[in-house]
Amino acid sequence: MKAIVVADEAAGTAGMTLVERPAPDAALSDVVVQVHASGFTPGELTWPSTWTDRPTSQ
Repeated sequence: MKAIVVADEAAGTAGMTLVERPAPDAALSDVVVQVHASGFTPGELTWPSTWTDRPTSQ
């Protein structure tokens, strides 16, 4: 699957790279969906990174 990796958060969109990654496995109480298109707004770059501290198992 394709994923955007943030290598340099301070660089904003210039610090993002599109890469190939293996498809994820669903964690407990998660679902995996196939996304055909996505996007983001510039304001989202300032949101707290709550996804980085998600537990991987319960």
